[in-house]
Amino acid sequence: MKKKISRFFTLLFVPPLGYLLVRLLFLLCKKEILIHKEVFELVDKPFIAAFWHGEMLFQPILYQHIRQKPKGYVISSLHFDGEVVVRLIKFFNLETIRGSTSRGSVRVFLKALRALREGKDIAITPDGPTGPYHKISNGIVALSQKSNVPIVIFRFFAQHSWQMKSWDRFLIPKPFSSFSLITSKPIYIQELSEEEATIFIKQEMEYPFETYYKSYQESYHQT
Repeated sequence: MKKKISRFFTLLFVPPLGYLLVRLLFLLCKKEILIHKEVFELVDKPFIAAFWHGEMLFQPILYQHIRQKPKGYVISSLHFDGEVVVRLIKFFNLETIRGSTSRGSVRVFLKALRALREGKDIAITPDGPTGPYHKISNGIVALSQKSNVPIVIFRFFAQHSWQMKSWDRFLIPKPFSSFSLITSKPIYIQELSEEEATIFIKQEMEYPFETYYKSYQESYHQT
């Protein structure tokens, strides 16, 4: 009974308070938002947004800088934490698909595939929902190859932050500090094998900020 009551109040208060805190922290920090110009060329085409579980804090806001009218789905786990995420995500005008492509869920995979074919974007944490840390699941690779839709990597780099002691080493920037949100260019992996694509995406997702910036400096649109 106590557990049910606790969960009821968690679902009632945590999502709206979490949304307000994310927005407040975003406003209090000095930020740099760098979006690859080729991403804006996908105006009428869907993409798969990929970001590490520990870097998800401001990714919905980064997505809103790309799509003025959000048309995306976030894949969220079936755990209780996933329900909290579902309710939080709604404040960003995003929808959710419950489950995990890394757990062999055919239902989730087919729903995500259908959404992409309908022109909707899909957001995935390749190492979520429970890790291991920075391990790419085969779900994102299969989804991209099957749908012929590119992957756009979202990264979050903070100069001064707290790193949680959770499995994903969740990052929270300190108030009044600086951080950067940056995307890769659209990545097409249809010509690669599953193993090659997994290795390639992991490499792309683990580049330091300087590598992204130097590689695409002339191709970034700063907002």
